[in-house]
Amino acid sequence: MRYIEERLRELEAYRPELTRRPDFGEFWENTLSESHDRELRPTAKQVDYPCGHARVYDISYDGFDGTRIHGWFLVPAFGKAGRWPCLIQYHGFTDSRGLPWQLMHWVMAGMAVLAVDCRAQGGVTGNRAHYTDSGMVANVTTLGILDPHEYYYRAVYMDCVRAVDFAAGRPE
Repeated sequence: MRYIEERLRELEAYRPELTRRPDFGEFWENTLSESHDRELRPTAKQVDYPCGHARVYDISYDGFDGTRIHGWFLVPAFGKAGRWPCLIQYHGFTDSRGLPWQLMHWVMAGMAVLAVDCRAQGGVTGNRAHYTDSGMVANVTTLGILDPHEYYYRAVYMDCVRAVDFAAGRPE
């Protein structure tokens, strides 16, 4: 046990050298600005779903680069009228927004839920991003990795920010 305790103390004390580049903040400020300059163009079509406790919407909005992002938006149909706290769920790697029934436990806990497809993975959302040199090895996570302006996750992170914008723009 002493060995484990010593290793744990070493790990807790470890402070790696910071490697953030000097333009890190400016890069993300510019990226956020570029994202906010694009119109969101949100849509929400209510679907007929066999559950009286939730209203279910098939939603979409324009992502960072105009890629149409798809998801589900579920709102409790019980209790108080007005605004609900909203949980935004991004799925795990290669998965999708899932099916509405998989999100019902959050709705029953009294939350609206926005479950969003991650671009170019297991759902219906594609990817309109341009990659000069794909840099792809085995999967999408390395697309554009040689250029921070083209890197796949730059667009994914901004799609997440835009999901917050979508949720915040809903009356529920």
